[in-house]
Formats: sequence, structure tokens, C-alpha cells
Amino acid sequence: VTDGINVNGSLQFADDTNTYLAHPAADVLAVTTAGSERLRVDAAGKVGIGTDSPTELVEIFSTSASTALEISSGQASTTTGESKIVLRSLHSASGTTYSRSEIGSLGVAGGDSDLIFRTTTDNNGPQERLRITSEGKVGIGTTSPSRVLQIKSAGANATQIGLIDNDSTNEVF
Repeated sequence: VTDGINVNGSLQFADDTNTYLAHPAADVLAVTTAGSERLRVDAAGKVGIGTDSPTELVEIFSTSASTALEISSGQASTTTGESKIVLRSLHSASGTTYSRSEIGSLGVAGGDSDLIFRTTTDNNGPQERLRITSEGKVGIGTTSPSRVLQIKSAGANATQIGLIDNDSTNEVF
């Protein structure tokens, strides 16, 4: 076929009629399995999983008590692996300057994993700022906290922690 295939309504499987690709409205594409719509791409390019009216670029909805979006990485032969969510914000007309932050899960052999938060202050890429280890220890400025909460910093104010009261003028610690 050189001119494509015209389908009026939906594209169904002959041996599974409740699983199909549909065109429920103008400029809308939907995937249905077991007789229920599971995924929709609307005219604005928004993707809905579990919803037929996504309000964000990607929206996942479930009526169950627990919903998860799983991001996995690694292979059976590796000893470490990292899955992460990257948040990037473009802020230049040329399309070359952006801010980037990451939330990562760094796993090691045996099933332990650390939760890592990274932010960008320059064009060198995200730098680790906070880590929660598999033991529940929190490190700010360190990748291997040895205490329940460990804060490590360099510079003139390296050991200061500031707590500000409601009127933002008085340090209380």
C-alpha cells in the first residue's frame, strides 16, 4: 500500500475484538484493551493513561488505592544501576541554556538503594546536593553520611545552620 490505510472508526484484531486502536474524536488517538480505554493522545498532544481528558502533557490516573510509575534500569550482570527523573527547564531563545535537576535511585548489588537529589548551578551538569541512604541516613553535601543527619559544606559559613522566625529577620539558631 503506497497511500496508507484508511480506517473508519477503529483498527481491531479479528481474534480479539475488545482490543483496538481507535479514533474517538477529531485529532484524538486511543488504545483500548479488554474493552476499556487505557491510553489517549488528544489534539493538543497531551497523553492520558487511565484518563480520557489529560490536563497535563502526561497524566496518569488510577482508581486503585495505590498507583506507581516505575522507572527501571540495569541488567542482571551489573552490580550497580541508576534510574532517575530528569527535570529540565529551557531558558534561552537559542535553546541551548537550561536548568537541570535530577532525582535518582542508585541501586547496588543486594537490593539496597540510595535516593539522590542533584541540582545545576552551571553548565557542568547536575551536582549531588542531598542523599538518603538505604539505612535512612541523610547527607547534605556528602555522598556517604555516617550519621542520621550529616551536613558537610566548605567555605566561610561551612558549619552554620540558619533557622529564621516568621518575620524573616531573627535567626533563632
